[in-house]
Amino acid sequence: MGFNSKAFILSKREIGENNLAVTFFTESHGKIDLLAKGARKSKKRFQGKLETDNIYYIEFSKKSEDQIGSLIKIEISSDKYIEFDGTNLILKAFIFELINNFEINEYPNTKVFKMMEAYINEKYSKETLKLTIKIALKYLKELGILPSIENCYKCKIKLKEISYFDISNGGNTCADCSKNLKKLIKLKKKSIIISEIKNKVAIQKQFLLLLIRFSEFHSGKKFNSAQYLQI
Repeated sequence: MGFNSKAFILSKREIGENNLAVTFFTESHGKIDLLAKGARKSKKRFQGKLETDNIYYIEFSKKSEDQIGSLIKIEISSDKYIEFDGTNLILKAFIFELINNFEINEYPNTKVFKMMEAYINEKYSKETLKLTIKIALKYLKELGILPSIENCYKCKIKLKEISYFDISNGGNTCADCSKNLKKLIKLKKKSIIISEIKNKVAIQKQFLLLLIRFSEFHSGKKFNSAQYLQI
């Protein structure tokens, strides 16, 4: 039986000499793994159509739970491709990993799909880093694990900076509440001024690194994109 849905690509890996296993996040079925047969040699069927950072219309078949389905047809959903920008593409790769590492297969989430559709269709700009942080926080909130940023998660006092960040529990913490915490990141002289997260690129990069560490801990998975972010 064939299914049709809007989708975007989370990851892909080689299967044998000619095939690709592609992980999609679909509007109708959530995260699914599909086999793109002959994708590595077929120029007509798949050329330019299995890139990340585009929204696609796909047709696919499903098999049993322990067998991968098949990608039957794929078309880009707009008339033009999103322009390529290496740095910003790496930023978006982090978001794709975030979704991939937390989502459960075949668990539809229309809210997350619509959020990502708008994010993917956003044109690259100097604001992409800021937008990436916004999307990451929005998604962590959707998961119910949004870390505290402006207040100490334990005593609730207002904080102006992030000097101690507890990745295992609630995020930002004051000096007094940070004592004896096992999964604590101490920023020391490189404290993040919270008010500067919105407008200073260097601070945004430092803050994104904290979110990556936090997400790695809670997903139990490494984020490969982190090594390319130069932060």
